[in-house]
Amino acid sequence: MSDSLEETKERLKGRFLGRAGVHGLGIRRAENAICVYADLEETPEFQALLAEIEKESGSFRILVIRESHPKVNR
Repeated sequence: MSDSLEETKERLKGRFLGRAGVHGLGIRRAENAICVYADLEETPEFQALLAEIEKESGSFRILVIRESHPKVNR
C-alpha cells in the first residue's frame, strides 16, 4: 500500500528539509500536492534536489513555492 499525502510529506520533510534552500514542506489536499517552500535563488543544487523529491513523491504533484526563508523571532 502506498503512503498517504501526509505520510509522503513527512517522509520527504525528514530527508530534504534544510537542504539546497528548502525551508518548508506542506500539502494542498485539494490539488493532491506537496508544496516545497524554497529560497528565491535558483541553484543547480536545488534543481538536483527537486528531481529527487519528484522521484520520491510517487503519484503526488510537487508545487515549488519560492519565498524568502522566514525569520525566527527569539
